[in-house]
Amino acid sequence: MPRLSSIRLNFNTWKLFAKGLIFVFVSINACAVVAADSLELAQQACERFEVNSPVKGSQKPELKPHISWSGDALLSYRLQLAVVLPEGRILDSVDLHLVGNHWVFTSPVSVPLAAVKVIVSRHCPALSIQDLQAQPPHFFINDLQSCVVEPLSVSQNKSSLQWRSHSKVDRFAVTLFVINADQYGLLTISRDARYEVQKSQWDFPEQVRNQLLLLSSNGASLVASVQAQCGAVWSQPQSLSLRSVS
Repeated sequence: MPRLSSIRLNFNTWKLFAKGLIFVFVSINACAVVAADSLELAQQACERFEVNSPVKGSQKPELKPHISWSGDALLSYRLQLAVVLPEGRILDSVDLHLVGNHWVFTSPVSVPLAAVKVIVSRHCPALSIQDLQAQPPHFFINDLQSCVVEPLSVSQNKSSLQWRSHSKVDRFAVTLFVINADQYGLLTISRDARYEVQKSQWDFPEQVRNQLLLLSSNGASLVASVQAQCGAVWSQPQSLSLRSVS
């Protein structure tokens, strides 16, 4: 018959063996978790995505352009965007996370001419506004056709000028030039005055009406040049030689 001490020894040995098995199982499981976490981190490496539309280097007349990029439409992305004025100043910027592979400007760009820089990424928290600024423009907004004084539309109605233009114009400038001809027929042109106008009509000040009478009696003429302004952009001038007002 086995002794009691022998039975106890065998029982304690099995307890130690069982604890060893549990330790090994827990260690293996921990290693598996660490490996899974490492794999997940590897899968979340910084990714950048090519913008498909608008095409790189293209010019878009739309002031609320639609932007789309490669990538699964069911995933989330970080969109960084800057609207840059011709002089290099940032007019507006966007930094947002969204689900889907396209985005539309929420409000129209307030100028007719600008460059747009874009970065689309996933898992790239280190990307900053400096990285965006270092990017070349992806596309350009060019809506200058809406910032014009229509050719041949400038006309004189007694003591006022009228013209046609687009509703997006902020203001107009009317610049007056005096043209003189000497006895040899050589012309001299000098800038006379400049007036800012808020609507597509300019009423002659009394000074201009008197000047027209004086110039016509001296064989000189007064030419008005009209330009539209949209933000920091000026349109091509449209001109008309003014008649004297009696």
